[in-house]
Amino acid sequence: MARSISLLLIEAGGEHLPAFVKTLSEPMEPIARWPCIRSMHGPCAPASWLLDPAIDADSRITRTFAETVDGMDAGLEVCMSHERTQAVPGQD
Repeated sequence: MARSISLLLIEAGGEHLPAFVKTLSEPMEPIARWPCIRSMHGPCAPASWLLDPAIDADSRITRTFAETVDGMDAGLEVCMSHERTQAVPGQD
C-alpha cells in the first residue's frame, strides 16, 4: 500500500517537471520556477517519507495510514468549504 501511494505521489510530482524545465530555458522565468518546485516537492516529500528505508514495517504501515487519513481530512475540508459557500434561499 505504501508503494502504490508513493508511486502516485511521485507521478503527480513528475507531471510538473516539464513546466519547471521551461522556466530554465530562454526567456528565463526566475519567479515562475518556485511554484513548479513547490508543486514537485509537495507530493514527493510524503512519498520519500513513506518509502524511508530506515523504518520497519510497523512504522511504514503507521505512516501509510497517517497519509491516508490526512488525504481524507483534506477532502472533507474541501467538501465542507464548498457546502458553506452554497447559498440557501431564505437563510442569511
